[in-house]
Amino acid sequence: MALGLKHDQDDGALLGELAGLVEDLRHHRYRTFLLQAQNPAALAVEEFADLFSRHLLYEEDLLFPVLREPSPGAGETLEALKEEHGRLRSFAQELVEHVRRKDLQAACETGRFFLAALLDHISREGRVTRSLVQRLDPRSAARVRAVLESERDLD
Repeated sequence: MALGLKHDQDDGALLGELAGLVEDLRHHRYRTFLLQAQNPAALAVEEFADLFSRHLLYEEDLLFPVLREPSPGAGETLEALKEEHGRLRSFAQELVEHVRRKDLQAACETGRFFLAALLDHISREGRVTRSLVQRLDPRSAARVRAVLESERDLD
């Protein structure tokens, strides 16, 4: 079950990052000074969006295919999760755009919706991936583990 633990830790780190960004944006909104040209909030949001995008690509390009292969019936469920990834990417892009425009009210609102959608997605994705991993035969499970460990070694 190391796969599930690692995935949960990654999801938890992303949630923590997003929650921190939303809180920072909320505090910026109440400050009376104008943000400087080198806006630290924008840099942080853009870094988060990049990290988030890489996380989703990892799942779609590495995790989903190795889970789909031994469970052909999982394709439809994994495609639904991939569609959710598209909506989550839209939230991330919208958040970046609001912060770039220094519309912190809209950024905070988008951040809250994004956080709620991400929490819901992580819950659903966790149930799906745990169910698929539990159904793997030992050889398929070993292959999934090997693929994931080889990817981790590249980091």
